[in-house]
Amino acid sequence: MSLINFSEGFFIAVHSLILLEKHKPERLSAKFLAQELHSSQAHLSKVFQKLTKAGVVTSVRGPAGGFVLNKDSEEITFLDIYEIVEGRVNISGCVFGKSYCAFTTCIFGNELNKLTKEVYDKLNSTKISDFR
Repeated sequence: MSLINFSEGFFIAVHSLILLEKHKPERLSAKFLAQELHSSQAHLSKVFQKLTKAGVVTSVRGPAGGFVLNKDSEEITFLDIYEIVEGRVNISGCVFGKSYCAFTTCIFGNELNKLTKEVYDKLNSTKISDFR
């Protein structure tokens, strides 16, 4: 297991959007994307509901339908995707999300917040267009 873990939903979103970028202007179906990513089509569809609602992708129904990017890939950061799929990121405060601590001083000091900020900055500086 990796020390830093991202969800399957985030994996699906990032990789799917990169595939959409690489296949522009072609539309890609949920079935095709799920097969390419070895992922559940049901899970992929749930992720794409969020991406569609956020305006990142557009879907077209029908036999020639599928998904296309609705935003320029230069404007889509991995942080944007993460927050669409997982919710807003809080880079300050307790890394466990607790408002109460049994200790006067955090047993981790500020080190985990520094690491969180580094990951945050990396996600914010990485764009879908970086993988054309």
